[in-house]
Amino acid sequence: YDAVYIDSAAAAQLRHLVQSEQILDGMPGGVVMMSLENSIIWANRRFQEWATAEDVVGMGFYAALGHPEILGPDFCPFHTALATGKASCSTLRVEEHRYYQTHAAPVFDESGNPTCLIVTVRDVSDEMLQQQKLEAIHLAGVELSNLTPEEVFHMEVGERIELLKSNIV
Repeated sequence: YDAVYIDSAAAAQLRHLVQSEQILDGMPGGVVMMSLENSIIWANRRFQEWATAEDVVGMGFYAALGHPEILGPDFCPFHTALATGKASCSTLRVEEHRYYQTHAAPVFDESGNPTCLIVTVRDVSDEMLQQQKLEAIHLAGVELSNLTPEEVFHMEVGERIELLKSNIV
């Protein structure tokens, strides 16, 4: 083509579209548009940074993240979102200490049929690790409370602390 003519209304829509993509690229979380076959149509910059592949377009969502473990509560969030027409959430463990929370929501056409999925991805690693630490402390306290009063009485304060530490670890 030598030239393309765009009237002022179309130019405004095009400008709005470019601004929207810039906003999505600047978000701290990942945003992905997926086809009904669960392949990635578009992904923002943050998701591209988290992915194991350089270009994720055309890949499956889980393959792009290196086949993470699905922790639930929904073990098929994309299928659930498409089947129910409602958003679905799940948590993924990507590495030993890396966790992502996904939120999948279907997009519908004028006749109410799903056309694609929008998936938001949030890094919840810090929250998950904190929760695991609190659970370990709680379990260590429970194990310590299983001791009889006589056993605790005969232990030095340092021994109690060391027992608690070893139970936490």
